[in-house]
Amino acid sequence: MVSEQFGSGLETAEYQPERWEEAIDRFRHLPERSERCWACYYLRLEETARRAAELDIGRFTTTLPVSPHKVYSRVVEAGQRAAGIHGVEFHAEDFKKKNGFKISVERSRELGITRQNYCGCYLSRREADERRKKI
Repeated sequence: MVSEQFGSGLETAEYQPERWEEAIDRFRHLPERSERCWACYYLRLEETARRAAELDIGRFTTTLPVSPHKVYSRVVEAGQRAAGIHGVEFHAEDFKKKNGFKISVERSRELGITRQNYCGCYLSRREADERRKKI
């Protein structure tokens, strides 16, 4: 596990697919980089902010902005909204800058981390599969 390689802890949340389904349901017909994703960003960051507050960690961030497929301003908006609700701070940083995405790909290879070519939800995976079929 990467967290062990770096000597840091790892907090995980309970897998709750029904919460995700409920959050994106009215947007499921929309493509990636739409309200469907904004709802997902918020759901994920709200849980992170809640957990940070619970653990008395005053500041949190996310790796979402390293992806060229994510809309940075929407990630920041969701993170700040979640932080405000839970009384913590969201550290906003666009990790794509200064070749951040390229560096993350290289570092993943060095560490033997598998990278997926879709966001993570089954709708995004389906869209990625369709794009590949067209090529």
